[in-house]
Amino acid sequence: MDGSYLQKLELSLSVKKKYPLALIKVMTRYGEDLIWSNKITEAEAVLRFTVTLTEGRSDASELRKGKVVRTFFVLLLATTFEQKY
Repeated sequence: MDGSYLQKLELSLSVKKKYPLALIKVMTRYGEDLIWSNKITEAEAVLRFTVTLTEGRSDASELRKGKVVRTFFVLLLATTFEQKY
């Protein structure tokens, strides 16, 4: 992939709010599916992005507390399993 497409930028709260919660939930589910298909690096990137999108959003507090925390726990388990086997 061309490096010009990969840029790290801080997202303002107004930009984060442009992502609907339904889309963030779908992205989180996609990250979970990547974990189960053993694509750990891609899953981590997707899940980190979803965490970034929920930071500072009061409407995403439930998503952030439950689903994202649970998903990172699964990611940690998958990474540990991958290192052992």
